[in-house]
Amino acid sequence: HRPRLSPRLPVSTSSRSEQAFRLQPPSALDPRVRTGRRWMLVCLALFGAIVWFGLTPHEVGTSWRECDTMAISRNFLIDGFNPLRPRVDWRGDTDGAVECEFPLYQLMIATTMATFGDVEWPARLLALLAILAASLSLHRLLEWRSGPGPALLGTLIFLSGAQAMLLASRVQPDGPSTALVLAGLVTYL
Repeated sequence: HRPRLSPRLPVSTSSRSEQAFRLQPPSALDPRVRTGRRWMLVCLALFGAIVWFGLTPHEVGTSWRECDTMAISRNFLIDGFNPLRPRVDWRGDTDGAVECEFPLYQLMIATTMATFGDVEWPARLLALLAILAASLSLHRLLEWRSGPGPALLGTLIFLSGAQAMLLASRVQPDGPSTALVLAGLVTYL
């Protein structure tokens, strides 16, 4: 004998496991969500200040990846903004074309270098802003999945790790790449 379903109850064709992994954005009107987001902004401001004033070496130094990133950016200004043909300084007898990831970050640096000159602080600021954006995206994903409290805790764990601090303070395209990946997950999940 099969029990009869009431016409008022919705009938779901998806399994419980599918329903468990469906991300539902929480209401922004919920006081717990608003409080969690306020604390998140405070933590991001604190992280940004610690990284910018305490951890960021305000010079490129001897890191070959940072030097190459700045060289590609500088050569965009000298040789033209052609993102399909990035060039480095160690070119020898060639035109300096180099294989690398798509140079979006280097183009952003070159744009700021056109305004501020051949300085590296805008590149570091872009990296820091990228990690802050990545943290906001991660917080949103965790908030959808676990609620405001665990989202704040998970984002703080991400920010307290050495990887986030390193990516936020170095002239490397890894920070913006992380931000774009997490923003894509927020957009398409």
